[in-house]
Amino acid sequence: MVMSVAKVMVIGIVLFCVLLVASWYAFSCYWDSDTTETENGASNNASLPEGVMKVEGRFLYDKCGEKVVLRGVNAMIVYWDREGTITFPEVAKTGASCVRIFWKLDHPTPTPEELDLAIANCIANKMIPMVGLWDATGDWSKLGFCVDWWTSPEIVEVVKKHEDCLLVNIANEAGDFSVTKKEFQDGYEDAIGRMRAAGIHTPLVIDAAGWGRGEDYILNTGQYLLDADPDHNLIFSWHPWDPVNSGGTKERIKAAIDASIAKNICMIIGEFSRCEFCDDPEGKPIEWQYIMEYAGKNEIGWLAWVWWCCGDPADCHSITTDKIYSHWNNPPWGEEVAVTSPYSIKNTSVRPYSIVHGHCQNSTSIKENT
Repeated sequence: MVMSVAKVMVIGIVLFCVLLVASWYAFSCYWDSDTTETENGASNNASLPEGVMKVEGRFLYDKCGEKVVLRGVNAMIVYWDREGTITFPEVAKTGASCVRIFWKLDHPTPTPEELDLAIANCIANKMIPMVGLWDATGDWSKLGFCVDWWTSPEIVEVVKKHEDCLLVNIANEAGDFSVTKKEFQDGYEDAIGRMRAAGIHTPLVIDAAGWGRGEDYILNTGQYLLDADPDHNLIFSWHPWDPVNSGGTKERIKAAIDASIAKNICMIIGEFSRCEFCDDPEGKPIEWQYIMEYAGKNEIGWLAWVWWCCGDPADCHSITTDKIYSHWNNPPWGEEVAVTSPYSIKNTSVRPYSIVHGHCQNSTSIKENT
């Protein structure tokens, strides 16, 4: 009788252990299917396809898991160098990691084939292409038009071809300051949903409304939009065009950057320059040197406006006189932002290994430089 009780107890303990192991295994499989743990403790959204750039918290990572802090320029190639054959090799000499490509559906309307070539040429010059559509600038009613273009089958095909190292800027500066925060939030929630449903899984770049100047639009709605995005893969872009004497103070710049860090959202300075308008460049200066410095110290990406525009002589914002590296314009702006400042493109840009070499440095996707 005693032996029988002992056997029952042994069998019970064995069954308990088997159930415990099985439960642990089932939980592990469930956890691994939902998230992928990285070395810094952050988790990737498993719904994203392999081989695309990803946003985690306030940072962007390439397809291999290397941190990317964007550093480069805006380039208006659609009007005079549509495939970037002149511009990209010259910008590349600065060491830039990214070019924000000005694209607009004016006449003659650029073709999907030309877009494909422009993106390919930027990548061939070891820089990340960020394509932005300019047709909604200051006009909130045109956001849907931009999304229609992005989700057209021929454009989706181009995006998917280059999705491993492409950033998609949905609409440049859509809307003025009359856009409410609710309209901004609802409009971009719809845009994100449509673009993800169309098969676009790259990071989507969302400009602030108010002609890009209204940082509160992205600071106050950023987390909501991230939660609404099935891929949780968004970059928010602020364009601090207000001059010093119209609210563009160092204190405001610092506060906006600090707020994005505190909220743990990925914010970049998508445009900035030496002055506001060219009718009074000296009377409406922008704190461009401070933007470079404070953004640089806090690993905030920035893209200067503009490599070249728009004639002879080039305008008050142009970095170069004629698109050519070392032909600097608007001193000290052009040369400092490109090469000589300690916070210049040349001195702070780091191109990810995958962009330079076309493949990952090793077979494991472990985040670096965190």
